[in-house]
Amino acid sequence: MRKFKLNDRLKACADMVGNSKRIIDVGTDHAYLPIWLIMNGKVKYAIASDINPLPLKKAENNIEKYNLKGCIQLLMSDGLDAAAPDKVDEIVIAGMGGELISSIISKAPWVAAKRKKLILQPMSSECDLRTYLYNNKFRIQNEKAVFSSGKVYTVISAVYTGISEKVCIEYPYIGKLGDNVNRPAVAYMERQIRNLENMNKGALSANNMNAYYRNVRIINRIKNIINNFEDG
Repeated sequence: MRKFKLNDRLKACADMVGNSKRIIDVGTDHAYLPIWLIMNGKVKYAIASDINPLPLKKAENNIEKYNLKGCIQLLMSDGLDAAAPDKVDEIVIAGMGGELISSIISKAPWVAAKRKKLILQPMSSECDLRTYLYNNKFRIQNEKAVFSSGKVYTVISAVYTGISEKVCIEYPYIGKLGDNVNRPAVAYMERQIRNLENMNKGALSANNMNAYYRNVRIINRIKNIINNFEDG
């Protein structure tokens, strides 16, 4: 059976998958992630889900190409609407904006009720996603930044705990990357610093000094994490 390599972004998602027997890949597109997970023995069964028929057709062609028809189920679904909770152990939602990911989770209360592990890879609005997870009592277990195709992305592993855990002031901006600092994480944090500095231009223009000094505090805390990594 021919094998293939995932791009670094999807490989980071695959690395987050635990000792799971069954996963669902929401917004699967070509089904590369489920195929790779099955072929490399990380899962025994996968659901490749998408809202549109064209990506599912591409996924079907790839599944047949790698002779995995009995291992991967195709599912047309808006997010998790058509997913059966008892058929999945872990949920991967990658390649979407953070607000859309949050909406998909919020429309599937069984994700929290059954404490399903989430593996999330937002393409934008990461701060909104982290804030959603915190406000809805999901705990980020792990987070890792990765370079892929010249850009830096973050991958988040989270699970519902039902507890509002204390988080640091920089949490919406870097999540748990401070616990897993590498070169991509530094690049990601530097980007967040630039975003905060741009926000502070607006805060100064509006004479919103509370927001300005809060952002300065966050910037300094993120810079301190970077400096500790560089010094180490």
